[in-house]
Parts: sequence; structure tokens; C-alpha cells
Amino acid sequence: MSALAPSGRLAAAETFDGRGGSLEIKDYLLLESPREERAHLDLSETTPGVRHYAGGLLPSDLRLSPKMYTFKATFRVDPSLGNADLSLYMGLAEYPYRLYLNGIEIFAKGRYQEGYYNSSLRTVDSVYLSPDLLRYGAEDNAIALEAYPQYENWGLDRIYVDRRAAVDAAVFLRNFIGINVIQGAFVLALLLGMYFVALFIFARRKFGKYFVCSLICASFCLSYLNMTIHYDANDEVLLEALSKGGIILMSSFMLVFCCEFTSVLNRRRIFPLASLGLGAIAAILVMTRQSKEAILTWFGYAADGLIVPQLLADIGILLYALIGAKSRRVVPLLSSFAIIIATAAHDVVFLNKSVLPYAWLAAYGYLAAVIAIVATLASEQGNPYIREPKARLSLGALGLSESEQLNILYAIGGKSVKETAAEFGVSESTVRNTLARAYKKLKVTGKTGLATLAEKYDIIK
Repeated sequence: MSALAPSGRLAAAETFDGRGGSLEIKDYLLLESPREERAHLDLSETTPGVRHYAGGLLPSDLRLSPKMYTFKATFRVDPSLGNADLSLYMGLAEYPYRLYLNGIEIFAKGRYQEGYYNSSLRTVDSVYLSPDLLRYGAEDNAIALEAYPQYENWGLDRIYVDRRAAVDAAVFLRNFIGINVIQGAFVLALLLGMYFVALFIFARRKFGKYFVCSLICASFCLSYLNMTIHYDANDEVLLEALSKGGIILMSSFMLVFCCEFTSVLNRRRIFPLASLGLGAIAAILVMTRQSKEAILTWFGYAADGLIVPQLLADIGILLYALIGAKSRRVVPLLSSFAIIIATAAHDVVFLNKSVLPYAWLAAYGYLAAVIAIVATLASEQGNPYIREPKARLSLGALGLSESEQLNILYAIGGKSVKETAAEFGVSESTVRNTLARAYKKLKVTGKTGLATLAEKYDIIK
């Protein structure tokens, strides 16, 4: 929906008296013009080309020429608030802007000079309204906002006047939910990634899932680098490219982890490896784009063609392990992928409406998946110390031959078919056939069923 409605008169300026809550600023005059700072601060209803704006999108042909959009609104302040500290709540913005109160610049955000552009403005702000600049009583206060979009056409987010303490609290809460939690998760994921790399090394590279988990943690950090390293002077295009490429890699690593953790498709490693290869190619294509617009366009292709199918494959693999092999340890992972779907759906709804949400939630979905993966592996590490001794299950008593017993014990210990074959000096097909006979005697379905059995019993010869 276009923001440019036919010209019309603004409603009379409302008065903020501090007693009935905040004063929302919703009704604006809007002028589209060539870029020239402070050129239209005296904007009025008689200015040629002026429009009435009450929400919606900016025009979508911004790439044809550099443009500036001047928004202007008025409000009044009750004289009884002459000694009160007031602030303006400035919501999220998707383009640089400058803010004026009664013709005086009071705030600026983002960069738009030639050769420098930063529009990823992920925080909301509290802008103090100095009593020296405010007008009280019957005089109107004029708020003017000069927006400098490059190709972004989002409308204005929420803007309102309230007491300074109330605005500061609202700003803190929204920033905490929208970005600060993810910045903390970045540090946590970085430390957890190093921890699982150490586990993998000290386990003499026996447990590939530890290494894959460390890659997931590292790619999570890469995915939200643009939210962690966040200030107006950063290289927006580089950070956006790295972050979107990181999301693609994280999705691919998660699929590899699901296959490794559940042992589903263990004999068909070509599937996760091929998916990982496609993810790497897609990430490189996204990371090598030269503009934010191109990065987001190519990332959209990757999301539809790769990330969504990988997510569905993750869920399918985990459901198979849960239902087919009755492995309850996949429940936390399955729940986390459901959270990814829910949070992504939330963001898609707001994108389709072209409305800025209170907070983008997709990052929380991936954070839930990282936590579930780490918690599951940590639980495996801690089980020997917190569980009661398990009942013993003798392989010999179940009729397994000596070679079948050894192959089963090697499989429980994390040995691959290739490693077991090398240990015994036999072919890989011999190991597979021996394991197949042993699985049949144990009445389990492959390595996933064996892992479930090992959770219940202390398996011995």
C-alpha cells in the first residue's frame, strides 16, 4: 500500500498533558524531493507536491534518483509540564534520517553521504526534548523528519511523546528483546563452539557431531554479526553479506547434525554432503554481492530453494527417529525446529504486510535450535554422572557371535563402518553384513535403534 495519499488537511495538533498516557504522532505532511538538508523544514499544506501521510509504504522507484522524504507533524504541550522531562520515542527505521524540533536538529541516525550508507538501524531511541526548544500552551511544536532511503520503502515506525522515564523504559525493553539478547547469545555461541571443538579434539575426532555442533555455533555467530557489531559507521554491505551467508551455512550444518546425531541416512552420506555443498555455493553467491539490495534478493532465492527444504528434511529425519526408532532424545531438537518455523512465520507475516514488528523473531528460532543441540550433547556428556546405574544387557546371552558382539560394541563407541573394517582387517561390506545380523538379533532398526537401546541398558559382551 502506498504511503502517498491525496493531499489533505492535517487534524488539529493534539496536546500532551502527561495524564492520559503517551501522545502518538500519526498524522504527517509528506514531501518527496531531491536531497537537500533542511530545505523543507517550513513544509506546510500549501507547499507544492505535499501529501498527507498516515502510514504505509514509500514509493518503490527510489533507484531512479536519490530522493529525500520530509515528514512533518505538530503537537502541543500543556503549560503545566514546563518543568517536566519529556522525550520522543523513535521506533525502528530502515533508512538514515535527521530529526528536527521547531527547526533545530535534535537527533540523527545512519549514514547517507556519497560513498557511505548505513540503513540497518536496529535499535529504537529516546530523544530528549529540551524545555528550551519546546513551546507550551496554544503554540504548536513542529517535528520534522528528513528520511534518506536508497531503495528501502518502509513507512515510519511508532513515534510518540511521553515523560522521559516512560520512554527510556520502553526503549530499553524493546532494544533488549530486539537486539541485546541476540548480542549476548553471540558471545555464548562463540564460547560453546570453542568448547565443542575441544571435545572433538580430545575425543580424538571420534565424535563428528561435536565438530558439527561447533560449526553450527560458529555459523550462528556469523549469522548475527550484523546485529552484534552494530553502529552507524560500520560497513553495512559487508556485515549483511556475512550474516546472510552465515544463515545459509547454519541451515546446512543443522541438516548434517541431524543425520549424524540420529544415524538416519548413515549409509547415504551423499545426501547431507550434497546439501552442505549446495549451502556453501549459495553462501558464496550471497556473500559476493556488492549491494544490500542484491544480497537480500539472492538470500531470498536461497531461503526458498535451500533453507526451507533443509528445514523440512531436518524435521522429517527427527520424526523418523522419534516414531520409527522410538528415540525420545530427539524431542528437544524437534521442538526447536518447530520454534524456527513459528518465528519465521511471524517475520514473514510482517514482511508481507510491510510493517515493522516490535522485534524480528527468526533469530530466536535459530537460537532455540542451537540451545537444543548444545543441551542434548551436554546431556549425553552428563548422563554417566547423574543417572542411576543401568541394567546390564549381555550380547552373548542374546545369541550374538563374537564378531557380532565386537561390531556392536564398536558401533556403540562411535566407530564408523570404515574404522571398524580397518580395525579388523576386513571389508566394509563384511562389517555391514555383520551389523545387519546383529541388529536383527537385537530387534533394533539400525544404528538409531541401537543408540536407543544403549540409552536403556549397559551393553556388555
